[in-house]
Amino acid sequence: MKTNRTASNSEISQIVNLFNCALADGYFAESEKKLLNDIASRLGVGKDFINAVYDSKDNFTFELPNTHEEKMQHLIDLVFMMMIDCKINKKEIDFCKEIAINIGFRPDSVELLISQILKDIQVDISCEDKNISNNYRSINYLNDEKIA
Repeated sequence: MKTNRTASNSEISQIVNLFNCALADGYFAESEKKLLNDIASRLGVGKDFINAVYDSKDNFTFELPNTHEEKMQHLIDLVFMMMIDCKINKKEIDFCKEIAINIGFRPDSVELLISQILKDIQVDISCEDKNISNNYRSINYLNDEKIA
């Protein structure tokens, strides 16, 4: 995807989080690399930045997504990354839970939310085609945020 805009800091943080999620099980599968590149392309993050992430993931500052939709998309992308290699590892689940809480989801709802996203993905609901993030708008999973 070609774009004229620059990726935001929260989108860059999302790429770094996806990379870290992919590495949580100690292995960076080809399917994870492809998904990371596809999401980076969707977000307008260039290959130079992706290469920098591969070289040194620890040099980036995390910035929270701003809107409910951005938070949901961030979490959905993380869950996709967690399961794309068909091996869901406890370390990947723990990483997704930690990030979900850090971006503002209520700790008591994170496990349920991740489970529901996994179910939706497993029944082949594409977040781009069906906009999965809208399915969760009526449930208050977020801390300190009113959902319309």
